[in-house]
Amino acid sequence: MTKQNVIDSIKRFEVENNRLPRTSDFDSCEYLLNSRTIQRKFGGLKTFGIDNRKTKERSDRALNSIKLSKKQEDRLYIFLVQKYGVKNVHREEPYNGYGKVRSDFTVYYSKNTDDKFSIDVFYPNTKQSFLGCINIKLAKYNFSKLDYPVYFVNMNRKISETKNNLPKNVEVISFKELFVKLK
Repeated sequence: MTKQNVIDSIKRFEVENNRLPRTSDFDSCEYLLNSRTIQRKFGGLKTFGIDNRKTKERSDRALNSIKLSKKQEDRLYIFLVQKYGVKNVHREEPYNGYGKVRSDFTVYYSKNTDDKFSIDVFYPNTKQSFLGCINIKLAKYNFSKLDYPVYFVNMNRKISETKNNLPKNVEVISFKELFVKLK
């Protein structure tokens, strides 16, 4: 495929979808060249005027996702405080009590201070971002060192994915599943 063929396929995609293709589109659309091939043959998508890391659309999606996650996180906080009490629900506590990596919530659910679980909330926009969120969380901390449960709570009801090869104390669940589990 020549450079002009790639340009033509990008224009076709833009006309059909009313936007430039994202990296994931190159890997899933039958008439677009695979993004890795474009990287290898032409030096990347920037060669064709596409910088997916800096597009306004991507920035807007990320900001929207953060807003939705924060809103859902606040709802979850209210639920946790009603169930466990304000003294037992800690926001942004470091895992194992030290370090820079923090959970959104750590909940102490009994008088024994060792009885706790942590919750990390996220709101993915796509199935691809779902996996990206989980992989980023797993790369930041060795969760298998923890002796308590950690729940990665997917707050987007439209995406119900699973992730394999998680540490045994880590579970990816929806808000609804968490609500049922903690009831």
